[in-house]
Amino acid sequence: MENLSMESIGALIGTVGFPCLVAIILLRTVLVNFNKRLDTLDKRLIQLNKSIVMVAKTLKSEELPADTLDLRSSEK
Repeated sequence: MENLSMESIGALIGTVGFPCLVAIILLRTVLVNFNKRLDTLDKRLIQLNKSIVMVAKTLKSEELPADTLDLRSSEK
């Protein structure tokens, strides 16, 4: 392999190094934004789960007295 001169090293950095650096910076930016969106989505899913559980408990508590009345009337 021939000796690399300063000019060839500069050309190598310009053709390979700079695009790699730009790609790494863009990838980092995309990953940070993606992680923020995932965190937001996670919080919303947790809140949705709490809401669903609360609605299920409410429906269950409303159904129990009605079922009790039906059972009492069928026993007579």
